Amino acid sequence: MKKTFTMIVENQPGVLYRLVNVFYKRKINISTVNVFELNNAKTSQVSITVNVSEDVLINISKQIYKIIEVISVK
Repeated sequence: MKKTFTMIVENQPGVLYRLVNVFYKRKINISTVNVFELNNAKTSQVSITVNVSEDVLINISKQIYKIIEVISVK
C-alpha cells in the first residue's frame, strides 16, 4: 500500500536524516521525498512516500512523532 507521510518540522540541520533513518532501520524503500520551507522560514514541510503494509503505518508514525523537531505528522 502506498502511503505519503506529511510532516511539519523545525528547520534544523539533520532533521531530514533522522526522518529517513526511521525508514532505513526498517528496510523500507522510499519512493519520493519532497521538502519545502514554509512562510515563516522556521518550519518546513516534508513529504515522504513509501510502500508499506497497514500494520507498519502506525509504528512508523509513532517513531516519527518521537523526533524532537517534528511538530506534526499526517
